[in-house]
This record gives sequence, C-alpha cells and structure tokens, in this order.
Amino acid sequence: MIARWIIFGLLLGIYPPVIGQITLQNSDRLDSLYSALDTAGSNYYRIQLTDEILRLVDTAAASPKLYEIYGIRGRALFQAGNYHQALISQQAASRIAHQLQDSFLIAQSSYSIGSIQYIREQYKYAQQHFEQAAGIFGRLDSVRWLAYAKNGFGLLAREQGQWEQALGYYREAYDLLVNNGFEGLSSIPLNNIGDIYFLQEKYKASLEAFQKSLTLALRLRRSSDIATAYLNIGQSHRELSNYDQAVRDIRRGLDLARKEGLKPVEALGLKDLSETFERIDQPDSALLYLDLYLELQDSLKQAETNARIEELYVVYETQKAREEAALQKQEIEDLKKERQLDHLSDYFIITLLILALMLSSFLIIRNRMKRKLAESQLRNQKLEAQQIRRELEGKQKDLTNLALEIARKNELFSKTNEALTEIDRDSLPPEQQKKIRQLIQYNVNQLRINEDLKELLLNIEQVNADFFEKLNELTPDLTPSEKQLCALLRLNLSNKEIAAIRNISPKSVEMARYRLRKKLPIEAGDDIYTFIQNI
Repeated sequence: MIARWIIFGLLLGIYPPVIGQITLQNSDRLDSLYSALDTAGSNYYRIQLTDEILRLVDTAAASPKLYEIYGIRGRALFQAGNYHQALISQQAASRIAHQLQDSFLIAQSSYSIGSIQYIREQYKYAQQHFEQAAGIFGRLDSVRWLAYAKNGFGLLAREQGQWEQALGYYREAYDLLVNNGFEGLSSIPLNNIGDIYFLQEKYKASLEAFQKSLTLALRLRRSSDIATAYLNIGQSHRELSNYDQAVRDIRRGLDLARKEGLKPVEALGLKDLSETFERIDQPDSALLYLDLYLELQDSLKQAETNARIEELYVVYETQKAREEAALQKQEIEDLKKERQLDHLSDYFIITLLILALMLSSFLIIRNRMKRKLAESQLRNQKLEAQQIRRELEGKQKDLTNLALEIARKNELFSKTNEALTEIDRDSLPPEQQKKIRQLIQYNVNQLRINEDLKELLLNIEQVNADFFEKLNELTPDLTPSEKQLCALLRLNLSNKEIAAIRNISPKSVEMARYRLRKKLPIEAGDDIYTFIQNI
C-alpha cells in the first residue's frame, strides 16, 4: 500500500503573494523581504523570510497580511516535515482570522489545522476541523475550497479502510474543481484516485491517474505535487514489473524532493527505491536506501520532538516569569503598607527584599547550571546510544554479508556435486572414478558439517540477544529451527538465500515460513519481514 499523505499537497491552500506593507520604521527592509518571499524557491528560504518578517512587524495587530505570513510559514514548515511548528503557525493564523471576524479566513485556517492533524494521525480533530471548514465554505459558495474539504473527507475514509467511500469523495472533489474552472488544481484528487486504484491492485488505472496528475502538476509548477506524482508513477510501474522505468521515475521524484527541501517526500522516495531494489533482487542497493530512509525518518521525528520540548520550555519559562512578577508585585505592595507605619521598618524590609532577590538570583543561576549540566549529560547519553546503534548496525551488516557468503558457498558445493554426478564415470579409468567419488563425498560432508553456519548462528545470538529474548516472550513455543529461521529473516535474506544456507529447497523454506507465521502474533495482511524487524 502507498499511504501517501503528501498527495495531500493542497494542504494550507495556495496562498496569494504578500501584497502591500505593514507600516513601520523598517518598511524598506520589509519591502525587500516581501519581494523575496514572492519568488522564494525553497521551503527553508520561505521559513527564514517569514521568521524575519515576524520579528519586524507588530504581531499583536491583526491584519490579513499578517494572516498570510503565518499561513505561508505554516505551509513551508509542513512541507519541510516540521508538523508541530506548522500547527503552531496555523493556530496563530486562526486567532488572527477570528479577531478579523473573517468567515473565509476562519474556514481556511480551520481546514489547514485539520490537514496537519490528519498528518499527525489525530483523525478525530481532523474530522472536526474539516466539517467546520466545509460548512462555512458551503455557505460562502467557495467551490474550490469546498472541493479541498471533500478531498480531506476522502483521506479520512481511506484511513478507515472505506476505499469506495474515499473514492466517492475524491471524485466529488475532482468534479467540483474541473466543472468550475479549476482543472489545474485537480491534480491532488487525481493523485488520491490513483492511490485508491493502487490499493485495489488496479495498477494500469492507477498509472493513468498518476500520469494525468503529473501533467497538471507540471503545468502549475508545484514541486511537491510533481515529486509525489513521479513517486506514485514509479510504484505503479513497479507493480506492473516495469522495474527500469520504476527506478527512473522514483529517482526523478527523489531528486526534486531533495532540491526543494521536501523531507517527507524524500523519505518516501528512499523507501520506494529500497522496496524496488529488493523486488529485483539487488539487496545491497535495497539495504543502502533503507538505511538512508531510516536515518531521515529518525531526523524528522527528532526535529518534531525537539520542537515540542522547546515549546514546553518556553511555556514553563513564561509561567515562571509571571509568577515571579506577581510575587515581586505583592512584595512591593506589602512594602508600601509597612512604610506607612514605620520608615525604619521600611528600610529593614527593603534590605530583606534585596537579600531575598539576591538569594533568588543565586538559586535561579544554580538551577540553570544544573539544567545545563543535565542537558549535557543527556546529549552524551544520546551520543553513546547512537554509537551503540551504529556498532549494532555494522555487526548486522557483517552478519548479512557472512550469511550471503555461506549461501554462495553452499550453492557452489551443490552445483559442483550436480555437475560431478552427471559425469559418465563408467567411461573413465578406475583411479579417476575414485577421485570423483571422493570429491563428491567431500562436498557432501562440507554441506553437512557447515561450520560457517554454526559460526553465523552463534554471532546472530550474540548480536541480537534482546531480539531473541523478546521473541521468547511473544512466542515461547518456537522450535530451535524456527528461531533460526527468524534470525535469518531478520537479516532480510530471501527464500533462495535461506535455502542455500540451510541446504534445503526454497519450497521447504516457504513451508517453514508458513508454519512460523501461524505461530507468531501477526495480523492478516502484515508482512512477516516487517514484523520480525520491529520486535
């Protein structure tokens, strides 16, 4: 399945260029920033420009232009994969829309927030925001944005497995756009229609929809839609066994995503390439792109986590400052009252207050030093964890290479025996017949003994001790042979390679995998490779 949230590229809509200016003493600098924003080519550049604009303008004064700035910033953050900060920007835009009492902007921001909540898998809140937006757009007769909301309903239906209902929403969104002069914006519902066809294994139909979507996206020069369309087209070609074309199209989408800073799309492209190379039995390339995909996914998740921590820290510091200010205000009031009674007592209280403030400052400085020390220790722990993970990954790669070497060696012994067995030995001198028999017996003994396999299994047990412990907790009744099969599947070995290592037929491996799957708590339709990798 190709769960492509990025086909949701109309997220946050198409914001108009920032026009006019917000009057202030930095107006010349603002003019240059607005001009640069109109032509900004990458998301990172848009984020930098909007951040600088927000530092210069009065964000407390609500205006349509300030709404646009927050909207553009939220969209750029979203496409860069920073969903948490994107949500904060859209919530700021929503507050401005309510202050302006502009129904259209309220609906637009509600739709944008729902879109981000959909990506964050907060489907209940996404549904609420889409329904609010659709109701307002319907009353305002805003056909284009109503189509966007319909597309959002389709995405939610898709997540619930209601494919036909989702397809109905997508077609309704597509018809609204095409029949009302917005055909150029219909690439998104087209992409989603292709996605449903893909899920239904109608690959020719999905390919046709994705190609049509690409044509429309190219016409509008929307980078995220173009990159996504190429990835979708590549996946369809792969399922139609057009592997060379699949690789070319996926690479096009991946290159464009990297150029435009579309990190989530780049992650999808790396994953698609890994799966495609695995399909055409190129394990080295598949493993390379899988490592790149996992590394990028980790960085995206880490960025989201850091953003949340930063927000909580800001909230904490703000609340702390308010409490300190309230405390100081109360102390000053108390001091004034005491002053009315006795001036001498006033001086004493002031002295105590100064000492209290000094002590408070000392405690604050000490706490900050403790926090910095704790943060330093946490960073060191993270670095150590990353080093351990890299070492484990290196050992896993060594184990995979050793397993592949054993498979090649066993296959060589087997093929050599087959060739020797086919020789007409009756026509050879007795001495040569004896040597051939000895050679055949030697190969047979090597396949039986297979010391390399024992070494491999021992190393696997040492490197994956936690894996086998969790495996025993999940399914304690596995046989040693089934545990061995789990270890080889964890190395992403194919049936053919496992058969060569264990000196059995690929059919026997298939049967062993079937029996193993029945014992493991795997949901119907889930992949056994993915299940074992996640243990």
